[in-house]
Amino acid sequence: MSMRRGSYIAPAEDERFAAFYWLARTHLRPYLCDDSSLLEQHAALIKTSLHSSEPELAKVLFEDLSIRPDTLCHAWLPRAFVDILPDDDVARVWDILFSDGVTVLLQTAMAIFVLCKPLLMVATSYSAAMRIVLKPPKSLLPPLSENLLTVVLSMKLVDGEFVDKDTARRCAEWEAALTNAPASSLHHHLSVGKLVQAGIPEALRHRVWSWLTKGKVKWTESQYKQTVKVATKGNLRTDTVDRRAETLLDLIMPYLPGTTKGTNPSGLVDLARFILLQYPDNAKEEDIFYTLVSVATDLYPSLINCDTCLRQNAPWLAARFNQLEPALSQKLFVEWHLPTATLCKLWIPTAFVGTLPADYVRRVWDLFLFHGPAILFRTAVALLLSCKTALSCIQTPREAMTFLSHPPESSLPLPDIFISMVLCADGRRQ
Repeated sequence: MSMRRGSYIAPAEDERFAAFYWLARTHLRPYLCDDSSLLEQHAALIKTSLHSSEPELAKVLFEDLSIRPDTLCHAWLPRAFVDILPDDDVARVWDILFSDGVTVLLQTAMAIFVLCKPLLMVATSYSAAMRIVLKPPKSLLPPLSENLLTVVLSMKLVDGEFVDKDTARRCAEWEAALTNAPASSLHHHLSVGKLVQAGIPEALRHRVWSWLTKGKVKWTESQYKQTVKVATKGNLRTDTVDRRAETLLDLIMPYLPGTTKGTNPSGLVDLARFILLQYPDNAKEEDIFYTLVSVATDLYPSLINCDTCLRQNAPWLAARFNQLEPALSQKLFVEWHLPTATLCKLWIPTAFVGTLPADYVRRVWDLFLFHGPAILFRTAVALLLSCKTALSCIQTPREAMTFLSHPPESSLPLPDIFISMVLCADGRRQ
């Protein structure tokens, strides 16, 4: 499913797209990227589990017929069994996928093997067995999808918590940090800094962001109630995202230097919209407000006095990139005369919102909200380094600027690797 950026989405279509986006982003993304390490781990887990529960079938498949479990997983997992199982069966599997995560996909793979066992045990060739498991005959499947789900959920993985144990560990570490470290000193805890670098779990991100930003904003509870609670009258919960963004901006503008109502820079609107989309519907209005105030305070100088502010910092970006990639730096900044200040203007004022994919922006913001604006210039270096191969093939300065304004995700490494590159971009700029 593809969407044109900025196109109108009808309510029903919006709901379907939200479901698709959640499925792809939260559950299937590791299976869709170039790095197949997680898929291979899960294939190995399926193989081990089948050897444990169905040793004869496992021997026929993996030894006699030389079927590779990772080949099957490449066909099954990225599409979550769409076009493999009947639609009603897929829908029931997805019910569990949305609530419990990818473990059910591994159990479904096991169930297909078990249900197709009568034909697989007598299969005489690799191709015959593959045809069976890639499109299981309906005669081998339970007639009701509820019965299929019963079979799926009965499948036992050798290590049923393998998939989620790392996330559970990180969530526990963050819960401990949020409990033991007051918001006012969160930025000074070395342990919190290490947790931020490792990544904030999706389920806790809005809470962590609120803690990080509330500790930086010098507001009292009474100020918040007077300024926000009275002014919004609950609209932050019920209005559209765009209207909520405008409401937030109207409230904070008097507290930013040299501004008047009605002069919101477009970049600040993008920031407000992005922040709102990161918080669940039941989030506290106060938390959303503090996050926007903190971000706006950090970024507003580059939004209002963009040319002056970025011209002061852009030379560091050029110098650092020249140290790391002198040949490409020569091409971009000497031969093509690309102004580094113009590049920074694409990225810094909105903290890469609209430039990088949302998953990457969230990870960058984890660092940004902890370390401050300096991390954004290091992100700019990492972005240029990530696009080295693509930039080497581009023929004109105009093409380069267009590419760098919104580089395709295919040109970027995985988010974890990208964040490692950000952290290694030495020479932090204050």
